[in-house]
This record gives sequence, C-alpha cells and structure tokens, in this order.
Amino acid sequence: MNLVGKKALVTGGSRGIGRAIANLLFNRGCRVAICARGIYDLNKAITEMAMGGNPDLGRMFLIQIIQADLLTNDGVARVIEHALPVDILINNCGGGGRWGTDTDLGLDYQVFSDVMQKNINATAEITLVALPHMIENGWGRVVTISSIYGINATINRPAFMTAKAAQIAFSKGLSRLSVIAKNGVTINAVCPGVTDVGKEIVDHRQDSIPAGRFGKPEDIANLVTFLCSDEASHINGACITVDGGESV
Repeated sequence: MNLVGKKALVTGGSRGIGRAIANLLFNRGCRVAICARGIYDLNKAITEMAMGGNPDLGRMFLIQIIQADLLTNDGVARVIEHALPVDILINNCGGGGRWGTDTDLGLDYQVFSDVMQKNINATAEITLVALPHMIENGWGRVVTISSIYGINATINRPAFMTAKAAQIAFSKGLSRLSVIAKNGVTINAVCPGVTDVGKEIVDHRQDSIPAGRFGKPEDIANLVTFLCSDEASHINGACITVDGGESV
C-alpha cells in the first residue's frame, strides 16, 4: 500500500473507530499520532498498539500521543503544534458533543455550538493547516469520518446531523480544488452506520440492518486504510457509507 514511513494523525484515536484506524495504519508501517482528551486511554492505546501484532516494543517510538480536547481552541492549537505536518490526516474526533438529554437536544444553542466545534470546526482548522505540506510534498490523504446521519435525517439529533452534513460538504468542496487534486492529495468522507464501539446501543436493532449486525470499528478502518493507499489514488471527493445496507 506504500504506507511504510508515512506519518498519520488520527484525531479521537484512543478508542473505538479512531483506535481501529490508528492500529491498522500503524500495522501497515505508518508513524502514527493520536489525540484524545483522556490520558489513560491514550496510554492504554499506545501500549496495546505497540504490542499487538508485533512484539517489538521498540516500535513504540513510532506512536505519538497528544492529550487535547478539540472542543476548545487551545486543544486544536495543541494538536496542530505537536502533530503536524503529516502525510495522512484522519478527522475522526466528533460525535454528539456534550449534549445533555434528549429533551433539549434541538433547543439548546450551546449544545449545537459544541457539536459544531467538535465536528466541523476542528476538522476544518486542522485540515486547512495540514494541506499545504501535502500539496508541497506531492502526496497526501485526508479522510473525514462523518456519518450516514449526515446524509439521511433519520434521528432526532439536529446538531449532530448538521455537523456531519457539513463535514461531507467540506470534504467534497476541497476535493474539487485543482491545487489540491493535481498535487497528489485526495480528500474523502466515510460515513459509518450504527457501530459497536463497546457502548450500549439504544433505539437501534440489529435485525433492522440488512447485513443483520451492527458495524465493527475494523469495518471502517479497513476502508479508511485503503483510501490512504496508492491503490486509491483516483478516489477523490467520495462519500462512502459503511453501514451494512442500513441507509439504502
């Protein structure tokens, strides 16, 4: 896949989908930086990544951890300062934000603002700072983890759906800029459906998904790693669902 020696940043990389992506990129030979809020999860991730699949603990130096909260401007600045430049950027940090209870999700502007900051604002700022190096280097990959709910309005999460739709539009818009695409840089969005990341899944049933199961973090990681490879050099501006047919 020509990923050996590439430097990758995975935001929200200590658990779940981000952790699976970081681990697979690492096992394909990338130097990987991961950021997250919790130092315990970061330390656990770096230890298990270094040991998993390769007992050579000397590889640990190929993993960098950055404790940062991308809900804050200081956290975004910290990631930019300590992780960039990179060859591969995986915008995975996101989710619902600190969004309170179901009853106030659509009514609280602070909830809306937090979700937008964590998803689209942080994604945009880190991406725009990362791109000049990729363009100058003649090679780069940006993959943003959005959601099928940025495509289909089927949940009562207006802030989340708005932010995820914005991520898709941002990726597509950048991918059309010739200064990016003609210099070997691809920009794509990946949209998971319901994914089992070790938390209780409510309001969804596996038998409602054509594939008969919830997604696994590795399902998303496999696609993301392919999109980062040279084999995917002509996939640009795509928005690819990984949902077992849930959104069809």
